[in-house]
Amino acid sequence: MQPDLTYGDIVTCKIRGNTIVQVTESFDAKLQFEIIGYSFTDNFYILHIPKYYNIRNSWIIERDHLDDLFIKRRFLGKMAAAIKRDKIIKAIRKDSNQDGMNCSKCKKFHHMAEANQSDGTLVCWSCRNKPY
Repeated sequence: MQPDLTYGDIVTCKIRGNTIVQVTESFDAKLQFEIIGYSFTDNFYILHIPKYYNIRNSWIIERDHLDDLFIKRRFLGKMAAAIKRDKIIKAIRKDSNQDGMNCSKCKKFHHMAEANQSDGTLVCWSCRNKPY
């Protein structure tokens, strides 16, 4: 089965007590995550989890995960979590003709932007000048 969301799409999930919960459950907050991979055998989306979120059931991406889950090399050593489609309440699809990148700090999309960090990510002008 082909996934309806793809690499680079931004999804919003409900969080309760540092756990991603079903869309029908009560929640404390809504957070956005980037899809960085997909498990075709289990139909799971792999989300990049920034460490400051401290999401339960997240794990460190290791070398084996890169090929098995179709994750890009720049996410090696970062945190990730696997979720099913029923835990996604909203999705922002990255159009294939959309040029630009998301800032790795504030997560805003910047048209026509390219990576400016050695790990292949973008840090926007605002985040570089005011890193707090």
